[in-house]
Amino acid sequence: MTLEEFKSLFTDADEKKIAVLGGLIEEAYDCKMEIIELKERIQDMKTRDVKFKYIAPREKLLVQKRASYTNMMNKLCRELCSVDSDGLDDEGLEDYE
Repeated sequence: MTLEEFKSLFTDADEKKIAVLGGLIEEAYDCKMEIIELKERIQDMKTRDVKFKYIAPREKLLVQKRASYTNMMNKLCRELCSVDSDGLDDEGLEDYE
């Protein structure tokens, strides 16, 4: 996946929001590519029977990268993806007001 293909995920979003969040979009893309590369390296190391002490730090980094990517995508989707959630906000909460 190229950066342009990744950006195309947000084509329906407001152009001003895309302009403001462009850096975060690029950072999320970079993070995704790093995750893919790390997964490939870890898999390669496992197939070559590399000792766990060398694999473990990379697996820890992979977990951290995944968390970062998830947070970035959550923020991007919240701001750029049009989801009509008005009906869900108050659903079932009438009794608690």
